[in-house]
Amino acid sequence: MEDGFELEFAEVAGLRPCRLPLGSCVDVRFERVVPVRSFRWTRGEPGFPGWWWFATTGELVGYESWLERDRLALLDYDPRVVGWPRSRSGCAGGPWPGGEVHAGQGNTQLVDVLLWEGETETALAAAERGGCDRGAWLRLARARAATYPAASIPILVREIDLARSGASDRRAYGAVARLVRELGTWHQRAGTDDAYRTYALRLRQEHRNRPAFQDELNLAGVPRL
Repeated sequence: MEDGFELEFAEVAGLRPCRLPLGSCVDVRFERVVPVRSFRWTRGEPGFPGWWWFATTGELVGYESWLERDRLALLDYDPRVVGWPRSRSGCAGGPWPGGEVHAGQGNTQLVDVLLWEGETETALAAAERGGCDRGAWLRLARARAATYPAASIPILVREIDLARSGASDRRAYGAVARLVRELGTWHQRAGTDDAYRTYALRLRQEHRNRPAFQDELNLAGVPRL
């Protein structure tokens, strides 16, 4: 490929790996493909490899350090987790655009790579089909907001509502206020300024007893009661 990524993987051990464009791999369950390498068990080497019974998938999963084991244990209790990759994989076509993302976040990793490639609508299809975490949904909405502001607004509203429900200090209030200001920009693009004002005023009314939050909303230029 001149640009972007291709993925090479084998779904059955012993068969020749297949190589496909990233956008064609939306339905591939990568936690089920053949590992690119085996786990190392050399005596005297640093690290503490072993096996963890991953109840989410009902199988043993290898780890190469106690840090990985602890992460496995925590993820096994997370209801959003649906799987775990058997081993680290490689990609061709350019540098990886971000850090490791667990398979349990649905298609988060795929969505991020597609966004990095500029394949916004393919990323949307991947998110809708396999799900992704909150951060990826927000990045996806921002990527589409310039062209499809009305369709992106509900995603940002959901993020605002989730963020403000857990906000308890000025830093968190400021982050929420900036999201509300961003929402106003999207409503302006969509020609729905009245809807934005209604939402902003309702938000202020619901948090009228939080003066610090009101101050941050004022600093962000959010409409006042």
